[in-house]
Amino acid sequence: MPRRTLPIDVLLSEIVSTLKENCSLILKATPGAGKTTRVPYELLKVTEKKVLVLEPRRIAAILSAKRVSEELEQPCGQLVGYQVRFDKKESADTRLKYVTEGLFLRLLLQDCLLKDVGCVVLDEFHERHLYTDVALMALVYLQKTLRPELKIVVMSATLDNQLLEQYLFSAKVLVCETQNFPVNVEYLPEEFHARNLDLKVLWALEKILKTYPHNLGHILVFLPGKAEIDSCESILRQSQCLETLSILKLTAESSPVDQEKVFINSSQRKIILSTNVAETSVTIDGVSFVVDAGLAKVGGHATWSGLTTLTTKPVSQSSCIQRMGRAGRTKEGYCFRLFSVADFHRRPKFAVSEIKRVDLSQILLEVLQLCEMWKREGAQETSFEALPWLEQPSDQALQSTSDL
Repeated sequence: MPRRTLPIDVLLSEIVSTLKENCSLILKATPGAGKTTRVPYELLKVTEKKVLVLEPRRIAAILSAKRVSEELEQPCGQLVGYQVRFDKKESADTRLKYVTEGLFLRLLLQDCLLKDVGCVVLDEFHERHLYTDVALMALVYLQKTLRPELKIVVMSATLDNQLLEQYLFSAKVLVCETQNFPVNVEYLPEEFHARNLDLKVLWALEKILKTYPHNLGHILVFLPGKAEIDSCESILRQSQCLETLSILKLTAESSPVDQEKVFINSSQRKIILSTNVAETSVTIDGVSFVVDAGLAKVGGHATWSGLTTLTTKPVSQSSCIQRMGRAGRTKEGYCFRLFSVADFHRRPKFAVSEIKRVDLSQILLEVLQLCEMWKREGAQETSFEALPWLEQPSDQALQSTSDL
């Protein structure tokens, strides 16, 4: 794949020089700037050891590793590789490795000092999954105790900077501001609010085809989950006005073949029905329209029953903005939000982090195991209270763990 110029390229030399002098860096870059594929490779200049890139989802880890390998004109698994659950491509020559955040904890439990790793990148940090917070805590702990030379890079397109900058107070902050093309936003008319989600999506797609007949850009539709995607696909395939378009699906469980259909360049116009994985995966080229249901499946914990929950909830303003930005990468774009403008302004600016809403019992027991391993390596303070959490787990969560 030919290496094209990306907005982040102008910052690469500064990123390298900054990390040669500092051990921590916060990088904010707008969607599509190229931070996921360009920055990690440059970090090989900062350390002679391996560079790990933590991704919130397996699809992002795999696609990113493949994209970097293509730009280097090498097979994936040589210099650049990946490892996710049940799948990996790496070799003795692999120095840049993309992994999921959950797998990173497994790697830590195998080698609590990360002896072969010189730099760790936490990508798309704004999603604040539970494993994101655990990874950051563990890396900062190592940096403060047993591995002071370890480099940490935190990257995101929509960072809640104040909290993170206070936490990583010694970190240099770099911002890559790109001039994306304008995206025109339209909200769902009031008379359509009572319709079910499938019909709202159909309304938006038919309006796009009728209002912008000469704009042949792809259409990215954000839906909360696989069930909604399957239901919507069934309705759309019955619409005669959509017969010439390719209707594709993208979820975290999509097969490599289905993923390739979404990301490969094609002359046929696509309608891509996706969960929120498209917020953070490698940019889908050619998207001019976004249809946003404004919903996502959110994991939680029912304290009264002790059971894990998964409910459909409105996404935050930052997620809406991230989704909208997918339409303005190469030319003027259009975003159709399937909710009202008042609804948008009622939403929180950022999502509540998972550490505040999910069951922590299992993961805190694994953290306890890590503490014992660090203690054997000579660390002095290894209690829960001594761990440098970005947001401290609740007393209730800690108590439930101690009771196990």
